[in-house]
Parts: sequence; C-alpha cells; structure tokens
Amino acid sequence: MSLSTRIIIVNGLATYIDFLKENQQKSHRYEMAFWGRIVNPLVVFVMLLVSAPFVIGVKRGISAGARILIGVVIGMGFNILDITVGNIGLIITLMLH
Repeated sequence: MSLSTRIIIVNGLATYIDFLKENQQKSHRYEMAFWGRIVNPLVVFVMLLVSAPFVIGVKRGISAGARILIGVVIGMGFNILDITVGNIGLIITLMLH
C-alpha cells in the first residue's frame, strides 16, 4: 500500500515512516516529505529576510526592475539550492544503505 505524501499530516508521516522501517520497507520518499514539511517554514522565513533589503533598501542607486530581477534570481537560486541539498541528502542516504 502506498500513501500520497501530500495528504498525510506531519505526525502521520512520522508514524508511517516508523512503520515502514519496522517492516524493512523503503521510507525515503516519506522521509523527504517529512523533512520538507519541517524545514519549509524556516525556508520561507529565510526568504523573507533575504528579500527585505530589496524592499526597504535605498531606491536611488538601482531601478525597480533591476531590484526585482536580482530578487528573482536570488530566490530561484535559493530554491534550486534547497531542492539540490535535499536530493543530495537522499542520494547519500541511499549510498550508505
């Protein structure tokens, strides 16, 4: 039986991960979903801190379009880094087992 990771709450994911591990089944997909839900609020907070200088900063030196472009590039880079680190962690976990 396979459950969708989108409909399970965090506590349910933790319980299901323990169940899968006890029965010696693969739980990597659910572990990624679990840690994603735990880390996501922190990621949103960090992105707010990163975007604050672009909103509050001095408006004379650079145009609004350039600030938006820089913000988008930094945001996309951070998102790609976040996904990459998660996948690298999964790969390392799979290699160690």
